[in-house]
Amino acid sequence: MNEKIGLVLGGGGGKGAYQVGVWRALRDAGFDTKISAVAGTSIGALNGALFCMGNLKRAEKIWSSISPAQVLTRQDIHACCQSLLHYEEGTCAEGWFSNSGLKELIHSAVDPRILKNGAQDFFVTASKLKKRSYFYNYVKTHSQENILTRAASLLAIKLFKYQTTPVYFDIRKQKTRLITDILLASSAIPLIFPDITIEGEVYIDGGIEDNVPIGPLYQNGIRKLIVVTMEERDKTCTQCFSDAQVVHINLAESALQNFTGTLDFNAENAKKRMEQGYLDGKAHIGSMEKLFRL
Repeated sequence: MNEKIGLVLGGGGGKGAYQVGVWRALRDAGFDTKISAVAGTSIGALNGALFCMGNLKRAEKIWSSISPAQVLTRQDIHACCQSLLHYEEGTCAEGWFSNSGLKELIHSAVDPRILKNGAQDFFVTASKLKKRSYFYNYVKTHSQENILTRAASLLAIKLFKYQTTPVYFDIRKQKTRLITDILLASSAIPLIFPDITIEGEVYIDGGIEDNVPIGPLYQNGIRKLIVVTMEERDKTCTQCFSDAQVVHINLAESALQNFTGTLDFNAENAKKRMEQGYLDGKAHIGSMEKLFRL
């Protein structure tokens, strides 16, 4: 065990603005520079990349001006349906939305060279599809047929984990040219966004396997953790990591808000979530002071 402090950023799509508000509270308290390692899943990986670059103002600007069209870039549904109808494994990786907007956002905001050569360890979670993922392929093939199959497909997303294995990419050990794809893979919500192929392996959203990626930091000997999530309190914090000291900061929204917020990339709502994150972060300053032994 070591005395390093780790930051864990869970997945949650549009709710991720909350994490930037918590970051502001960490910055105001002078704690952000004392964090040695970061692990993130999905939107938490994207926020983690900005955190590792130390670019809080950039993160706040992105979330303050975010729009649904910027992230959920609608693609030609007719073409998508046609490709799905003629689907063969490994030849079609379409989602209901293009990831071109998300890719452009990453290219404009994230410098892979800084992440690879930065002072902080950075782990990004993705879910690797098994070679013969028949269930996933079947659902993807039929997900565009009608509203009923779409609804059934969304419910089936939780079952995809039986077709995947978790992968924790140590970003400082990756080829620079792969880092953007790794971030895209972590955020590739199945059916919503396309799959991502990295060196011959196919990946989807990391949240399918591990939405609160404490594991990679814990395995590296870190027992002091700040965990920022946008879902129900994760029980693994106490069950699987019993000797860890955890300050858990969680966005408290109704069940409906928690469900719909994942695809809520509205700037005004993002600002509200950043403000809530800031207030919640400040409310946990006392607990974090103990963690940092101040």
